[in-house]
Amino acid sequence: MEPATEEVAEVPATEPTPEVEAPEVEPATEGEDQSRYETFEATRPDGTVVEICRNLDTGEQTVTEKQ
Repeated sequence: MEPATEEVAEVPATEPTPEVEAPEVEPATEGEDQSRYETFEATRPDGTVVEICRNLDTGEQTVTEKQ
């Protein structure tokens, strides 16, 4: 007796990851301190949109609410 053969569709193992926008990094200009910063928006659990500015060298960050 021969084994049954059936066509099998090839399906990707996982769904592709959606593209995420990279944080904006602002380079320092002449005369400014040479620290590196990133600025991005985030949403708090209560729905408030905030802007986070983080110093990549010191870890210091500020959070301000967007209007």
